[in-house]
Amino acid sequence: MTMKINIDDSYVNLFEDFIQSLPKDAVTVTSLLGDEIHKRVEEYNTNKSETINFNSGLDNIREK
Repeated sequence: MTMKINIDDSYVNLFEDFIQSLPKDAVTVTSLLGDEIHKRVEEYNTNKSETINFNSGLDNIREK
């Protein structure tokens, strides 16, 4: 099962302690936004992502 949980900053330490108290294979914690940002930065830095000038992109949108 996949869940999204928002934790109040004042309870993050308790939440982390709780997660660590579970068996290692019980929970996988990922930072989806951080992972996506990292992936896109890597693609940009290695020239794997195609980029265009902002105004050119805006012109293309306006033409449609």
